[in-house]
Amino acid sequence: MELIQPIFVNQSGSTREAGLGIANSSYSQTDIIERIQKDVDLGIDSFLLFITPDTKTWLPTWDFQAEVVNKIKNKFPTIQLIVDVCLCSTLPDGHCRVIDKPDTSESLLIDLGRKLEKAGADVLAPSDMGDHTVTNLKQETKKEVMAYVKWRSVFYSSFRDLAKAVLQVDVHINFLWTMALAWWLLPINTRVRKQITYF
Repeated sequence: MELIQPIFVNQSGSTREAGLGIANSSYSQTDIIERIQKDVDLGIDSFLLFITPDTKTWLPTWDFQAEVVNKIKNKFPTIQLIVDVCLCSTLPDGHCRVIDKPDTSESLLIDLGRKLEKAGADVLAPSDMGDHTVTNLKQETKKEVMAYVKWRSVFYSSFRDLAKAVLQVDVHINFLWTMALAWWLLPINTRVRKQITYF
């Protein structure tokens, strides 16, 4: 069984803690190198990276994400670096996709995947739950793809704290979101449940 260490890095220049304990803080670009080195010394060689930019925008360039991945892979070329592919830490409303704009969402996620691939990511890990994200990433990049779902984890609220992704919803969208959660969790939806990776 392969264990994957989740790590968080931010653009603020300082390391901060959320509800996941000090060992799972959101690290600065400097401190993240030290954090990974400690894990590598313990024999850990696979990491799931969450990158949080300071600026929330509808038109991301993904430059910071590429910079972080490139820096880590240059320092640790032999580790397996899995990188989260989602929009929640970047969009102003904290959603994983651009609401009601599937084409825009897919374009942004493809662009992010390409930037991460070029920067040196080993595996792309989409967590936006979009219908076509996995297929798009497989077609548009040459990287392995590992899809998973963040919100099924007990760590999800703390993840949003670390990612500074405060979810903004109106009553209508909140109702639809609640219904979607219920559908995903129904025991009869075995086809969907088999595709979910829990952590």
